[in-house]
Amino acid sequence: ETLAIRTDVGSLTQKVTALTGTDAGNYQIAGTGNTDGTLTIGQKALTYVIAAANAVYGTLATLGGATLTGVVDGDTVTSSVGLSGATHEARLAAGTYAQALTLGGADAGNYSLSSTGNSIGQLTVARKTLTYAITDVNSIYGTLATLSTPTLTGVLMGDTVSAAAQLQSGTL
Repeated sequence: ETLAIRTDVGSLTQKVTALTGTDAGNYQIAGTGNTDGTLTIGQKALTYVIAAANAVYGTLATLGGATLTGVVDGDTVTSSVGLSGATHEARLAAGTYAQALTLGGADAGNYSLSSTGNSIGQLTVARKTLTYAITDVNSIYGTLATLSTPTLTGVLMGDTVSAAAQLQSGTL
């Protein structure tokens, strides 16, 4: 095998297979007793940036884009952003989530992700805004009034959300 900048990760045996020089004809390589060496090529650590992302509960978030630094020219390495410790879905609860990166592509095996020097934006899922409507009610002085039950608009099908009407102080 010929060494190159893009020799794949792994171990290669080093041995002498021929002698050169003006006096090489006076020598031969012993058939036994030689000690071969090993060349070990390790993965190149890549640094990366994952952009921050925002979404609203009930919508499938577009995760942050990623940029890799350090890929050798000519190599095919891709990146995929996912969530660390959560499933990427539309009903992801409101809150903040860590994004994570995985490598892919034909040459991904020659690389690892650096544990330092990275910038990792978070996914922030905001609470979904609801509106309500309360119907007017009438009561007569001296009787206990019954408040209306609010109608909420914007609740996702399958979610259970309710609200109760409250009286606000004010001038009559």
